[in-house]
Amino acid sequence: MSANPHAPGDALMPGEADSPTRVLFLLATLEGGGAERTVLTLIPYLQARGLDARVGLLAQGGTLDGVIDPSRVLVTRVAAGWMSYAPPPTSSRLLVGVPLVPLQQLDLLRQFRPHVVVSCTASMNLAALLSTRLYGRRRVAWILREGNNTRAILESDAPGRLGRAVRRWATRLAYRAPDRVLTISNGVAEGLARDFDVSRDRVRVVHNPVEVARIRRLAHETDGTRFPARFLAACGRLHRQKGFDLLLHAFAGLPDADLALVILGEGPERGRLESLARELGIGTRVIMPGFVQNPWAWITRASAFVLSSRWEGFGSILVEAMACGTPVVAADCEYGPREIVHDGETGLLARAGDAKSLTEAIHRVLAVPALADKLAERGRLRAMAFDAPAIGDRYADLVYEAAALVRDKIRRERPWYAAGSGS
Repeated sequence: MSANPHAPGDALMPGEADSPTRVLFLLATLEGGGAERTVLTLIPYLQARGLDARVGLLAQGGTLDGVIDPSRVLVTRVAAGWMSYAPPPTSSRLLVGVPLVPLQQLDLLRQFRPHVVVSCTASMNLAALLSTRLYGRRRVAWILREGNNTRAILESDAPGRLGRAVRRWATRLAYRAPDRVLTISNGVAEGLARDFDVSRDRVRVVHNPVEVARIRRLAHETDGTRFPARFLAACGRLHRQKGFDLLLHAFAGLPDADLALVILGEGPERGRLESLARELGIGTRVIMPGFVQNPWAWITRASAFVLSSRWEGFGSILVEAMACGTPVVAADCEYGPREIVHDGETGLLARAGDAKSLTEAIHRVLAVPALADKLAERGRLRAMAFDAPAIGDRYADLVYEAAALVRDKIRRERPWYAAGSGS
């Protein structure tokens, strides 16, 4: 493991050279998305590596607020919770948020004086370009974390041709500025280099952490939930990205009349998906419980888990399903599934955006028990490659690497620092 390099900033006066390296993760809220869950998973492992790790929020009241020790959380003192941060951003929120969010981030930086700051979502990344400059780039190392397919998100969410052009320009400007860019898959890294001219020299790929032991423990809890006798499981925000409309078409093509489909999650597509299920004649066999605290209890009892996404950044839920011992079928979308699933060995890959291909892959798992058993067994082993302790170590190494970059800069600019720090 790395030694604890002492990081830059006002706190790095000679008398404080032995203080822990401080790292601050910037999030809007703890509302329950993938980035938020990843950060909450990482905090204890970073603490164990000698880092003082905190989360900086623009507002409280998220569904995951109770998951983290309150002493690990800072909330901005600048208009906290004054606006909604729920996606997608509206034009009116952009007008307010563009000047406000960098100032809120700046307040968090001044409160904690981190040696390293990690921006964790697209909006936080764009705002951090300004907030880190206002704070002083020589005082803090900036890691930009990209957790999704940047180009696909931009094309999906940015309003109109002008909005997409502006967002693309801003993304290229922001994503080329950090000391390090952390991507959650090799595909995301390649996409940033290809689409936004991000230098690969600055990019580090660290997959998302999955707490395998915890998931396996929770998978055996039921809390009185009544499960269908035989069902497929899917999980994610009810958004076009997740391709649940494709999944409904694929499910409708299966010959198994006694099979149910459970889609866990909530989002803006609920009404459209419910209508589509009725139109396809499968409305009575499609169950949509909404957000559930323990999705693994459902996943572990499913005949198969299906990821039908049009795009991803990684696809952590695939690893979680593997950890549960459930055979997985995944759309081979950009990016992530191919880096997790070894086709035919630890799961099956279907063509992205192709409901018929998805039907065929699901049917293979259901019709060939020996194949399902093999995929489940090897999937359980594959999940260990993404276990949280190992991923936490890689995050800690990256934080120390980033801190060393600015520490070295300070040594060049302040000759007294090297002597005073005892290094």
